[in-house]
Amino acid sequence: MLGLTWKDLAFAAGFALAGTCAALWFRLPGAAVAATAVLALSLGTLMMTDRRFHRIPDVISLPLIPLGLAVTWVLWPESLTEHLIAMACGGAAFLAVRWFYRWYRGVEGLGMGDVKLMMAAGAWTGLDYLAPIVLGACLMALAGLLLHVGAGGLGRQTRVAFGVWLAPAILVAWLHMATAH
Repeated sequence: MLGLTWKDLAFAAGFALAGTCAALWFRLPGAAVAATAVLALSLGTLMMTDRRFHRIPDVISLPLIPLGLAVTWVLWPESLTEHLIAMACGGAAFLAVRWFYRWYRGVEGLGMGDVKLMMAAGAWTGLDYLAPIVLGACLMALAGLLLHVGAGGLGRQTRVAFGVWLAPAILVAWLHMATAH
C-alpha cells in the first residue's frame, strides 16, 4: 500500500521499539507507553515513506491528529484545550510558510503532508513544544544536508524530505512532555 521495502518497515519497527523503550525507561503510565508505541510506529513509517517518495501519506498523518487529542483527553484532560490550540497553530504556521515560499520562489517548498504532520505535533505535544520541534527538525535537517554536501550531492534544486526530520523531533517532544506531566 505505501510501497515500502522490508528494510523500511524494519526501520519503522525499530523506531517504535526505541520509542517504547524510552517510554518505559521514563516510567510513563501504561496508557502513555501504549500511545508512544503507536506514535513511534506511525512516525517511523511516515519517515521512511517521506524519505523514499517525498510524500507524507494522509493514511498515516491524519489519524495522528484525533489520536493525539484522544490521548491528551484520556491522560491529561485539563490540557485538551491547549492541545487543540497547538494543533491549529502548528498547522497555520506551516501553512503560512508553505504559502509564502510558493509566492516568493514560485515553487512548492513545503507539502501539505508537513502541514498535517505539524497539526499532529500540536495535538500530541501542546503549544510549548511547537517551536522546539521545528528547531530540532531544522537542526537535524541542516546536519543531514551538510553531510550530503560533504558527499558532493547537494544542489540548488535538492529536495529535502522534511518529515524525516520532523518525526523524531515530535517523538522526543512527546516523550519530554509526557515525562513532565
